[in-house]
Amino acid sequence: MNQYPLWKYILILLIFSIGLLYALPNLYGEDPAIQVTTTRGFTLPLDLTTT
Repeated sequence: MNQYPLWKYILILLIFSIGLLYALPNLYGEDPAIQVTTTRGFTLPLDLTTT
């Protein structure tokens, strides 16, 4: 019924799975974020951090 041995189908499936896993980060767009800190490392007031 199959034209090729089973190990070749498994190898193709394994290579495809590894390639899909490797390409997965490219499917998600970048999410730019801004980190707000003070210049001297002081903690920000609570009302500024909740907005």
